[in-house]
Amino acid sequence: SNPHDMELKNLYKPVLGGVETSSPDTFKAAVEAAGFQVVYHKDDSIDRRQAPLLRQEKDFWLPLTSIVGFLHSIGLVPEIYFKVMQRMTFGTDALIESDELGIVSCGYVTFAVKPKEIEMNSAMYRAD
Repeated sequence: SNPHDMELKNLYKPVLGGVETSSPDTFKAAVEAAGFQVVYHKDDSIDRRQAPLLRQEKDFWLPLTSIVGFLHSIGLVPEIYFKVMQRMTFGTDALIESDELGIVSCGYVTFAVKPKEIEMNSAMYRAD
C-alpha cells in the first residue's frame, strides 16, 4: 500500500469510530460467501463523494471542539469530554482528503438477505 494512504487511514480511523478496511467489492463477496444474497450494493453518495458533507461537518465540529476545550480549561467541562472531542475531530482533514482520493467511502450501502428468508417472506405475501 501507499505510505501516504496508510498515514491518512491511521488519522481518519478515530473520526469514523471504526473502519472496515476491505474494499466494497471484497465486503460484498464476503457477505455472499456467508450465504446471503446481496439485493443492493452501491455508493449512495452524491457524485460518489462525501467530501462536501464532511466539510460542512468539519465547520460545525471543529469550532465546537474549541469551545469544549475552552470550557474544560476553566473547569466547566470534564477532561474526558474534551479528549473525546479531540479524538473524534483530529483526523477530519485526513478523512476529507481520503474521500477526495477515493481511498475511503462513507456512502457505500449494502442490503442482503438470506435466501431462505426470501422464500418465507414471498410466501407470506402470496395470494393463494
